[in-house]
Amino acid sequence: MVWAGICATGKTPLVFMEQNQDWAPTHSAESTIAVCEELFPGFWSRDIWPSNSPDLNPMDYSVWSIMEQKISTTRYATVEQLISALLRSWDEITAEQCATIISDFPKRLRKCIEAKGGNFEHLL
Repeated sequence: MVWAGICATGKTPLVFMEQNQDWAPTHSAESTIAVCEELFPGFWSRDIWPSNSPDLNPMDYSVWSIMEQKISTTRYATVEQLISALLRSWDEITAEQCATIISDFPKRLRKCIEAKGGNFEHLL
């Protein structure tokens, strides 16, 4: 899993995580959760795992797409090559791009409210 974040003044480092809970039914069984809590210090339970709303997440509606366009034209032979490409692409995201993406967020919130929480991307 790859994690990162942006704000109006810049971005976080790109973080790569090998252990990730995706909450598939077999992964969310009580016995599985108990094992995860025992084996993985700092394990995030479903109660604290953030919800997923890609159309209201600047990383999802903008940044990951920018990065995907830059790296998807190449086939990577190893995970290390893919990680290097992701890091290069992330380094190319500027503070100015972050500011522009974040400044668009209030408009998205207004359109979400206008659509009563439903799909609103067609209104943008």
